[in-house]
Amino acid sequence: MQVNASGQIQITTALLPKLVESANSEREPFVLSISGVISEMPMAGLASYSASKTALLGFAQAAAKELRKAGVSWIDARPGHTESGLASRAIFGTAPNFGQGKSVQDVVARMISGVTNQERDLPSTSF
Repeated sequence: MQVNASGQIQITTALLPKLVESANSEREPFVLSISGVISEMPMAGLASYSASKTALLGFAQAAAKELRKAGVSWIDARPGHTESGLASRAIFGTAPNFGQGKSVQDVVARMISGVTNQERDLPSTSF
């Protein structure tokens, strides 16, 4: 919870004045969060991780509506399993077998495209 939800919330809250100031300077500031597919489809064995990412998604969706009025965009990305190496390093027990995931480069390219095209949301189906 502290990294996936609270960390993003604290950083965003701390940066809000600068983001709004930037919007008032005729720039187009945005926040990009990555809640991941697990926030759409929580998994057995990953309850705590699922909960933290779902909390982030809820915050992102509510904050996006609030910040839009101030000229700040928010896009939440929910890519599926990505080959970052994280899935093979279980903190406890055996890591689940996720099968072949998407490449980091493809996921990042899709997120950049979403920001560039001013999309409001990148659900798992968009990856």
